[in-house]
This record gives sequence, C-alpha cells and structure tokens, in this order.
Amino acid sequence: MIAAAAWMLAGNLAIQLLPALPPRWGGWLLLAAGVLALAVWRRPPALALAAAGLTSLVAISAVDRKLAEEFLRHDVRVVVQVVDFPRHQAARVRFTARVLEAPDHVPGRLRLSWYGRDLALDPGDALDMTVRLSPPRGFVNPGGGDYEGWLFRERIGATGYVRAVHSRPDAPPPPVLALRAALSQHVDTLVPEGREAAVIRAVTLGIRDGLAAADRDVLARTGTSHLVAISGLHVGLVAALGLVAVRMLWAWLPGPCRRVAPLVAGAWAGLALAAGYAMFAGFAVPTRRALLMLTVVLVAVVLRRPLRPGRGLALALMVVLVADPLASLDASFWLSFTAVAVIALAVGGRVDPAAVARPRWRRLVRGTLAFVVLQVLIMLGMASATGVLFGQVPLASPLANLVFVPLFSLVVVPVGLVSTALAVPWPAAASMGFALCHAALASAWPLLEALAGQRWAVLSLPARPWPWWLVAAAASVLLLLPRGWPARLLAVPLLAAMLAWRPPAPPPGGFELVVLEVGHGLALWVRTHRHVLVFDTGPAWADGFDAGRSVLVPALRARGITRVDRLVISHEHNDHYGGAAALIDALPVARIDAGGTYARELDAAGPCTAGERWAWDGVRFEYLHPPGTHWTGNDGSCVLSIRGDGVSALLTGDIEARGEARLVAGGLLEPHDVVQVPHHGSATSSAPAFIAATAPAVAVAGTGWANRWGLPDPAVVARWHASGATFVHTAEAGAVEIALVPGAEVSVSRRWRERHRRYWHQQ
Repeated sequence: MIAAAAWMLAGNLAIQLLPALPPRWGGWLLLAAGVLALAVWRRPPALALAAAGLTSLVAISAVDRKLAEEFLRHDVRVVVQVVDFPRHQAARVRFTARVLEAPDHVPGRLRLSWYGRDLALDPGDALDMTVRLSPPRGFVNPGGGDYEGWLFRERIGATGYVRAVHSRPDAPPPPVLALRAALSQHVDTLVPEGREAAVIRAVTLGIRDGLAAADRDVLARTGTSHLVAISGLHVGLVAALGLVAVRMLWAWLPGPCRRVAPLVAGAWAGLALAAGYAMFAGFAVPTRRALLMLTVVLVAVVLRRPLRPGRGLALALMVVLVADPLASLDASFWLSFTAVAVIALAVGGRVDPAAVARPRWRRLVRGTLAFVVLQVLIMLGMASATGVLFGQVPLASPLANLVFVPLFSLVVVPVGLVSTALAVPWPAAASMGFALCHAALASAWPLLEALAGQRWAVLSLPARPWPWWLVAAAASVLLLLPRGWPARLLAVPLLAAMLAWRPPAPPPGGFELVVLEVGHGLALWVRTHRHVLVFDTGPAWADGFDAGRSVLVPALRARGITRVDRLVISHEHNDHYGGAAALIDALPVARIDAGGTYARELDAAGPCTAGERWAWDGVRFEYLHPPGTHWTGNDGSCVLSIRGDGVSALLTGDIEARGEARLVAGGLLEPHDVVQVPHHGSATSSAPAFIAATAPAVAVAGTGWANRWGLPDPAVVARWHASGATFVHTAEAGAVEIALVPGAEVSVSRRWRERHRRYWHQQ
C-alpha cells in the first residue's frame, strides 16, 4: 500500500512540476496506459502512469477555463452571484463570484474587486454589472508566494474589477451559504467585535477574513496557524466527539445495539457530524482533504479492518489524489500528510502499556510530559516541510501548541460549535458559550504575542538547493525513530550541515543586483561580499498590498539576508517608498538615505547628496544626483553609481528629462554595465543622450503587467535595444537577477518567470 501511494504521488508530481502540459490526447494516452498496465501487470509502478494521465487531464481542463489573453482589459457585462464572504476593506470589497450569465469566453468563477466606500455586499448577492477582466496573474520572486497558483487551485479563471453595477437580480443564494451567512450575523450580534470574534468565526464557520495581518503574523511565528484553519484537527475532533457520544448512547439502547454495534453507530455518526461541519465551514480545500482522510479511517472502523498508521495514511493519500489531483499543489496538503506521518512515527514505539496500571497522578504527569515531548518532535519532524514551504521553522511552536491545542480542543472548538448551533433557537445559552470562548482566548492570547515577540521564536532558513531539503527530511526521520536505533545519531551532523549552509556571496570587488517584481514600482537590492543595500521598496496600497511585507522581506530572507546596511529611498512617490515601513519593522536597517521630500518626511533618514561616496568589500558607491534638496518629485530621485573591479551599475529611480540632462551636461555619466531604466521605461525619460552616455550591456526596468500607462513605452524599448543593450523588465521576466563578477561577461543570470515557470502560469 505504501509503495502504491508513493508511485501514485510520483506520477502526480511528474505533471505538477512541468512548465507546460502535454496535449489532451497525451493525457488520455497516459491514463489508458496506466489502466492497462494495472490490469495486466498489477504492479505499483503502473499507478504512476495512471496518476500522471489523470492529473494532466484535470489540469488541462482547469487551464482551459482561464480567460484568454486576447480579452485582457476588455469590458464585459455579466450576471454573477457572490459565493463566499466578501472582504470589506477601506476602499474596496473583494469577492469570489460564480457566473450566471456572460459571453462564452468568460470563465465560470471570477475574483473581483469593487472600489468605493460603504459598499453593501453580502454572501449570495447577485449582481448585473460591467467588469474589466484579466487572466489570472501573480508576481514571481524569490521567497514569494504563488498567487497565480492559488487562483488556479481555486478554479478562478479571471480577476478584475467592477466598472458599473446595473441592477441586483433576485437570485436565491445556495442554501448552505445562506445559512452560513445567517449564522455569521447571529454570531456577530452575540460576540464582541475584535480578535476573539474573528477567531471564533474562523473555527466555527471557516470565515478567516476578519483576522488582522498582525494576528496572522503572531499565529505564523508561533506555529499555531493550523488552529484557525479548519482542517484535520477540527474535523477529527468533531468526529471523535460524535463517535464517543453516540457510542455511549447507543450502548443504552438494547434493541438497536443488537442490530448495529455501538462502535459502528458512533463511527457513522461521527462521520456525519464531521461532514456537516465541513459543509458549514465552506468546504475549503484543507477541509475537504481532512474529511476524505477521516472517511478512510472511519470506513475501516465500520468494516472492522483496522489499518496500521502507515497503510492508513497511504490509502488516504491515494483517495485524495484520485478525488482531487490538484491537491498536491496546495501547501496544506503537504503539511497535513507530513503532520500525520510525524505523529505516527513519534508515537510509535514510545507508548508504554504498563503506564495504565500506574496511579492517576503519575499518569497525568507522564501524559503531560509525553505531550510536551510530542510537540517538540512534531516541530522537528515538520521542520523540513515548513522550511521548504515557508522558509522558516517556528521554534516557539512546541510551547505555543502546548497551551493552545488543549485550549482549542477542549474549549474554543466544541463550545464555539455548540454555541453557533444554539445561536438561533437559544440565544441566551449561545451568548454564555461565546463569552466563555471569548474569555479563554482573551486571557491566553497575550502569551501567544509574548512568544511571537521573542527573537528566537522563528528560525529563518535561506532557500536551499533541493538536495539539502532531502538531507533535512532524512535528519527529521532519524530524530523521530525510537530509542535503540543507532542511526539516530546521524541526525545531529546532518542537521548541523544543513543549518550551516548559506547562499554563496559575491566575491570581493563584485556584487549582485536583484530587481524584484512588485507591479508598477521599484524594489531592488545590491549585495556585495559582506554588505547589503536596498534601493526602493515598492508600493503599499490602500487595498492592503504592501510590497515590503509581501515581496521584499521574504525575498531578502530567502537569500539569507538578515540585516540591511543601507536603505535608499529614491524619492517621495508611493510606488518607491510604500514598503519601507514593513522592511524597517522586519529587519535591522543601519542607515537610511532618501531623495526628494521623503528625507524630510522620515525622521531617521538623511538626504542622498551628489558627491557622497563610500566603499564596501572592494565596491565603490557614489551619489551622482540630486545636488541639493531643492530637487523634488521624479527629478529629485537619488542616482547611485556602483563600481566594482571592472563591473558597474547605475540606479536612477524615476529621473526624467531634466535630471538626465543635468547628468549628461555635467559630464557625470560614464558607461555602466547595467542601468536601472529611469521612470519604469516612460517616454519622459531615457533620452538618446542619456542612453549613449551610459551605454549598458543590460537595461532593466521595474514595471507592472498590463499597466494603464502602457509602460515600458515601445519607443523607449527600441532606443535601448538600438544602443546594443539587452532590455528586460519585471512584468515580463519576474524578478531579474544579474551577477556582476570581476572578469566575467555581464548578462542576466536569472529571469524568475522563465526559470520557475509552471503550467498554470500565464505564458
């Protein structure tokens, strides 16, 4: 069984890792070959072919439902129905919609934004409106999440925004969604608004949008995010409560007990309760997967075919991959199966049957100690998975889960669910239950915040080549083995070697330049042998997107960068400084320089003044512009020249024709190997004289995909190409990496969108 599951997973991943899918006939051929091989050969490797064929067919069907690029930025009239809980923000509402009426080219599910204040939108509402749609698209950066992949997994075929609402048709909402919305309103009236109410709604109804970003960060740093995402812990707890309660009740009913064993009745009841809970929680991907895994276990109980942990986990994996071949794209898939495997491996061989005969107080003490040890083993066993998926290991998780797993299991989840069920028929009792949950969360949350605030709470791990993660996984397995296995001692040197690895730094006299994809904006860093300079931080918008928090900080951490020696904000426009606050909060920044009026707005910043110089590791830095604080706006941008041992780069911010003319007329410009293209490739910059004076081998621009300004301007691109430069911009290439090594030819060393392309990414 375990071998069969491994082959099936291998076939699934063989498709998921492809940059492009095979043709549809290829998928059918793989599936037919796999089924035929199973019928004739009956060996586990045949499952790899069948799984690959099934996965490719499902993936092709999902890709075909995406909006074609030819309809980009076209206005279209549609009738849609809101199928989730809209997220109300300061200046917009975001929601997922099911299409009821639309032209044939419009996909069936959309992710839309409706801009405006005080907009009224509820789950199940229908809207007749004009929208402007785009194919799903996300940023591609080191250390960043895959938003486009998330949209693909959710079967969302297009994103866009509302241009006009014409009417609100009277379309009845789905019954379950209507009931969830009604229960949510009752919970809102019975629970004081705030963090505790958001947590209660998350664990009872699966509504997580109420959690503030700061609270999500606390949960992530303490390894307790799983407690507010309805998955295996919650579904299994509900099923266990149902099984125990019905089994005890059934044993008191002589007639039914003779026909159906109490354990069987309890198992069916537990499964029914878990299915109902999953349905009312919105049937999110982790919830569906947890329910499938639970079904495998309880059906085995009903059939009196007990499964060993390994065989049960393998069978559950196979069922999940057949039911949803795209599940393996989701991080929670790997976390769920890894967690169950780690628990099974950690508990196996460590249970002492003689402990039952000991006095109750000794059993309590030993049980508590065993639970503490189990939390530590889970953290160690999950380290490789969390490192690969999130680039960090929450070292505080054993202490946090020691308190919060019992709190959620014994109080928040069961009492919250019962209170939600009583919210309509018995509001007074529901209010008392919610008050208990609120008090428990309010009293315990400060402990969680205190743990999250510790410097040691999270171990950040730079991105590593995949063999190192295999080493980490092997070390985790060795640590979980029972005592007596001599190979356990190998875990220590393996872990030490994995933790000691660091990404190679540029040699003295050389440096690397990494320009990140942040939409319309600029964020880049320059790293020498021992120092790091960040030049601009990307935008932060009112809708909640912050390039510093979402893109820049994760990218720096993925490269093992834990401090910034100098932060340069080129000028006072949001698309260049918006992410600065998040960067300063996340990492120590030794010095801040700024151009334009931003130097006066930020107390800790000093101006970047033409003529200022410094050197790091054989690399010389010099500000060429502005000559004084009277230069503001785009032309007040800091212009920084960087020269190493035979390699050079010029960072220009958003200078326009006036600033460029000053540099050219003053003879301040010399040829540079790399130039950051001024003002995102706008026609107001990149004058022929400026291009001729800099004469780069590579010109790189920070641009937003399908931006409303049409940047980079085609005429500007043509001028850079005519000069002999390789022109590259982030909207097309994703993050751009350029290694400037003494004695080596300067070229783009990595375009992240090409290097990390998957079949669901827009081609």
